Amino acid sequence: EIDEARMAREGLAQDAPVVAAIREELTRESVASADGIEIFGDLQPAEGVLAGDWWDSYELPDGRIAVVVTDISGHGPEAGIAGLRLKTAISTVLATGASLEEAMARGAELFAETYSRFATCVGVSIDRASGEVTWCNAGHLSPLLITEEGAEVDLEPTGPLLSAIGGEWVSRSRSMGSGDMLLMWTDGLTESRNEAGDQLEDSGLRRLLHQTGEPVAAVPSEIVPAVLAAARNRAIDWRRDDVTLISIKFNTSS
Repeated sequence: EIDEARMAREGLAQDAPVVAAIREELTRESVASADGIEIFGDLQPAEGVLAGDWWDSYELPDGRIAVVVTDISGHGPEAGIAGLRLKTAISTVLATGASLEEAMARGAELFAETYSRFATCVGVSIDRASGEVTWCNAGHLSPLLITEEGAEVDLEPTGPLLSAIGGEWVSRSRSMGSGDMLLMWTDGLTESRNEAGDQLEDSGLRRLLHQTGEPVAAVPSEIVPAVLAAARNRAIDWRRDDVTLISIKFNTSS
């Protein structure tokens, strides 16, 4: 009993730095711009500091920039640990030069023994020279590409969510022009409700984007905080789920 009490006290002392380390791994507040790409994102956990959401960016072996966002089912510490395992698996695969669909397949394998848990995930890679954007969407909300001319394009799912059921994933590509902006988010944002009980939904998010200014005229570090603030002011259940929003700006003149 004395040993157990000692270990319990030591465990409490260890909790804070461990939690902080896990949060650091799962959270990226911003990414330094390079060769015409600027990325900024914010993740707000539903409970404490650990979230089931995570996002990150990577420089791939061929020079492209990849951004991945994932929403693990549930939230809190258990979802945070599952998110950390998934992030490690996906980032390891991408570091070898493998494709986005191979990364999704590897991520799905992690759920083989946890049938009750699943995740949605979307990864995009951008060629900094040509502006070609390639995406693989595993059942996640469709990222929104806003062109400099104001056209809006959804990067729709290209395969099922990541779960023990498995599946097949494919990638699709399109061009991203100078001045275009790409937005990625998790459902904690668009499922937030106002006093009338109405969810924000994708249509409401688009309205907030335009209410906070012309999206393509803003820089990612401005548009993300502005939209999240507007969504939070509207919501009565902001901490119901983890919330993540990421903005990517492509500019060949920089």
